[in-house]
Amino acid sequence: KISECVTLLHAYVKNNALTDVIVLAHSKGGIVAKQYIDNYPTEVKKVISICTPFQGTAVGHLRLRNLKELIPQSPTLQSILNTPTHNSKIVNLYAHRDNHILPNRYAVLPGAVNIEIPVVGHTRILEHAQTSKTIQHYLHI
Repeated sequence: KISECVTLLHAYVKNNALTDVIVLAHSKGGIVAKQYIDNYPTEVKKVISICTPFQGTAVGHLRLRNLKELIPQSPTLQSILNTPTHNSKIVNLYAHRDNHILPNRYAVLPGAVNIEIPVVGHTRILEHAQTSKTIQHYLHI
């Protein structure tokens, strides 16, 4: 569950006395990072998310594992979408076409820095040169 992952992340940050945390997250991990920054904004300097279904995905309707949290109308997603206060601390990279986030526009997070990477695929973005360059750029801002 997303909320359990947020609790684990917070405990890790506290137990290791980390400050100015930068979270780099892919897919559902970006939702965890968004909820984390909403709950603990002073601990987080920045979030860089990659192919995160911030607005959900039609794939969430499949009855597989814990995908129900990714249904566009899920309480978790509605909560993070209705809490835009810290979205400006998020750099959101998304694929030109994503085979897991349907429709593709659901990968955009209002208020964040949204950057489309010219790649097709939910995981291919991870090996794309522009993804690496963009991450490096935003790590130093």
